[in-house]
Amino acid sequence: MKNIEINVSEIKQICKKHGENMDPLWVNIRDEFNLAHFSRSGGVNKRTGVGISSLFETAIAMPLFLVGTVQSFFSSSFRKIVASSQCAYYRFCQDARFNWRRTMFEVSKFIRKRETETALEAKYPSALIIDDSALEKSGRRIEGISKIHDHCTGRKVTGYKLVMLSWFNGNYARTLDDSLTAEAKLKLKKGGQFSKKRCFRSAGKKRINELKKDKITLACELMGRAAKNGYAPDYTLVDSWYTCAQVINKARSLNGGKTHFLGMVKPGKRLFTYNGGEYTLSQLRRALMSEKKRCKRFRSSYIEVVCELKNVGRIKLFFSRFASNKKWVCLLTTDLEMSYIKAIETYAIRWNIEISFKECKQLLGLGKCQANDFDAQIAHATSVFITHSILAYCKYREDYQTLGELYRTIESEYTGLLTVEKILIMLEEILTNIASKMGGLDSVSLHDILNSPEYAAFKQGIRFALFLSQNGNIDKTTNNKELANENMKIAA
Repeated sequence: MKNIEINVSEIKQICKKHGENMDPLWVNIRDEFNLAHFSRSGGVNKRTGVGISSLFETAIAMPLFLVGTVQSFFSSSFRKIVASSQCAYYRFCQDARFNWRRTMFEVSKFIRKRETETALEAKYPSALIIDDSALEKSGRRIEGISKIHDHCTGRKVTGYKLVMLSWFNGNYARTLDDSLTAEAKLKLKKGGQFSKKRCFRSAGKKRINELKKDKITLACELMGRAAKNGYAPDYTLVDSWYTCAQVINKARSLNGGKTHFLGMVKPGKRLFTYNGGEYTLSQLRRALMSEKKRCKRFRSSYIEVVCELKNVGRIKLFFSRFASNKKWVCLLTTDLEMSYIKAIETYAIRWNIEISFKECKQLLGLGKCQANDFDAQIAHATSVFITHSILAYCKYREDYQTLGELYRTIESEYTGLLTVEKILIMLEEILTNIASKMGGLDSVSLHDILNSPEYAAFKQGIRFALFLSQNGNIDKTTNNKELANENMKIAA
């Protein structure tokens, strides 16, 4: 029993400092998801040092614990959860050979397999959703950084433009793939951006080449990779930026032509052919005002028309004006049999990707990485999306309403799990030691152990340790001197 150390103060400090940020899902994730298997799909092996599986687990764990930075993670008590070091983790994130995209698809396939095993009836059609978001950075020397337009604030910022592809299975959405791209070149007065040599065959070299591609090209590549990995949606949903012939034709080529396109269209100079004449979007709407209908369900006025679009073919347009808005908006689809109500309900699915952006940025720290190495930026973004996909699956399975509610419900419980595990291990060791002093586990019963003087002494020691943890150091010159001496004798 003298070899057993009960450090109550350490447990108290962990509970006080990190109680609100601990996440008990990590215990379930490690049990249910074989993270070591996913790390092997990255294509990198190490002969010595910290294993790739441990480093990959660290990358997935870091967004969950909301520690902010790598330094704060490894300087906190959370470092005991993973078997890696800070320097090894930095080298892992900067390794251009590790294929984060392939790893992300492996995780997605694993989740899809779990979904089929416990599948609920899909409430809505499946869909691939494409959108982009600004990742603002404060460091101007970061590799590949540029001036980008943030459509949320309407201003130019320094950072990357993230193009993301989400998969909606009929019940919930999760991230499937992503790309980082640059826009306007950033001018630096002194020096230049960080750069390093990469093997032209490495995954990091392929990812950094995507910085030079435009968002339309990247969107088509994302859809093509999704199709190769077996994702066959009913619809492809986009906003007005991605509604163009290139994206529409790519969407129609998926799933043997069974995938339809649905997106928003902005008024402009684009021409539509109707009854032998060519009209812009505004001209076509004004020409069809006599065919306006009323939808009681959405409290809106609408016009639907089948026409032709150059380089695309026959399409269907839905003009809508809702009671709360005086402006007309327009949806374009290649599904000529789609009704107005179904078009509105299906396009509402696209909002899931906006929610994913918000959850990843506010809850999981997406975009907070300030590493100069572009490979580290890819590692950070992908690890956040993998973590979000796992959380989204858990939310779907446990029927949570929002990820914010999920965090509020389980805050500070993880510390309790760690404490219980420590106490159980300690208790088993104590009972084993007591039994060995009384002749061994085979010769004594649990009743004998609980009524032994050794177990009674252990309980008194625990009481005194808890007393010290609640009252701190006791000054023997105070009125508590007699109580302190008495407890000292009991502990001894």
